[in-house]
Amino acid sequence: MFRAHAQLLTALCVCLAIVYFLPITSRTQGTQHSLSLNGTSSYVSVPNSSSVNISGPITIEAWIKVNAITSNYQEIVYRHSWQVSGTGGGYEFSITNAGKLRLDLYQSHNQYTTAIGGTTITTGTWHHVAGVWDGNQTRLYLNGVLDGSLWTTNGPASGNSPLKIGLNTGGTYYFGGLIDEVRISAAALYSSNFSPGLGPANQTRAYWKFDGQTANDFSGNGNHGTLQGGATYSTNVPAVSNNAPTVTITDPLNNTTFSAGANVVIDATATDSDGAVDKVDFYHGTTLLGTDTVAPYTFVWGTVSAGVYAVTAKATDDAGGVTISSAVTVNVLASGTQHSLSLNGTSGYVSVPNSTSINISGPITIEAWIKVNAITSNYQEIVYRHSWQVSGTGGGYEFSITNAGKLRLDLYQSHNQYTTAIGGTTITTGT
Repeated sequence: MFRAHAQLLTALCVCLAIVYFLPITSRTQGTQHSLSLNGTSSYVSVPNSSSVNISGPITIEAWIKVNAITSNYQEIVYRHSWQVSGTGGGYEFSITNAGKLRLDLYQSHNQYTTAIGGTTITTGTWHHVAGVWDGNQTRLYLNGVLDGSLWTTNGPASGNSPLKIGLNTGGTYYFGGLIDEVRISAAALYSSNFSPGLGPANQTRAYWKFDGQTANDFSGNGNHGTLQGGATYSTNVPAVSNNAPTVTITDPLNNTTFSAGANVVIDATATDSDGAVDKVDFYHGTTLLGTDTVAPYTFVWGTVSAGVYAVTAKATDDAGGVTISSAVTVNVLASGTQHSLSLNGTSGYVSVPNSTSINISGPITIEAWIKVNAITSNYQEIVYRHSWQVSGTGGGYEFSITNAGKLRLDLYQSHNQYTTAIGGTTITTGT
């Protein structure tokens, strides 16, 4: 884009803000890397793809550490082809020659709307920068603080240009310094001041972490980059705080019993408040059973031997944060050790003394496995807690099979008053 060329001008509203610096928190170095650009020739090229062709609300964000404010603009993210007819719209996030953040949203190959921040970025220091357009307003954030805004409905139009990190398409504006954690989202992620880091994930279209010395896209959309012109990696990375994910095993429930040789299905839910869950690992004790990287998180533990197992799930987020769930005890019993209750239909039953724990006067569930010998002319009780017509005994409940073979639930409001529901299916015998 030729900055001096007069094009569509828009009103510019700048909100000045005091630069806010994060307290330093820990981030492990070694496998963590940032992108190092020399300011004269180096950049990352990313081929055009439909996933980064965003024509609605958008957020572009990154951590940057610029070496110097120069007479040239310095590109952070650029996806447009200025003055190249037929290439359509796009977007550009940069630092001006005055050291201010700038977000350009292109409506065509030669028409754009601009917002510029009010704070001069300090050199040699890590800053989190974000540019947002929500459909009605463009906002610029420096270290999580609103630094500039512009009311406009002019967003980025669809285009077919490749994407570059650290360079514009014209090959004139290079970034000199370090760039890390570049993320592009097809959503307006920030509407007010926030704590810098990797905020809530929503419609992530591309995410370059540069960790492990790779420019691969970690969003899953395959927007992998290629280092150009002497671009390298650095172990100098921003100190970013990270909220650990949450994880809970939802199935099986604690103390569930299985037969030896059964397949035990383990389900877990996992979320991350300031990013995304990368994977969930399933363990019994310290033994890794398996891993799932896509929600809903599930693992089938096949043909489990007899024993008592403590099962846990470990969630890892996109910043390396880890949380281990509470343990669930799984009882796997050897053949011959599991039993059912056998009743003869004429005299056998189980008696349980009255207790407060089963004196339920609110929501209730009564359940069981049953295998009935025959449908008879009499009702067959599964669970019964009531004394019909015995004054002073109060209410209770009854779960039974009718003489037509239907399920029946009676809820007693007193010793002689009740409400009934009857099922519609005749239960098959011997099953």
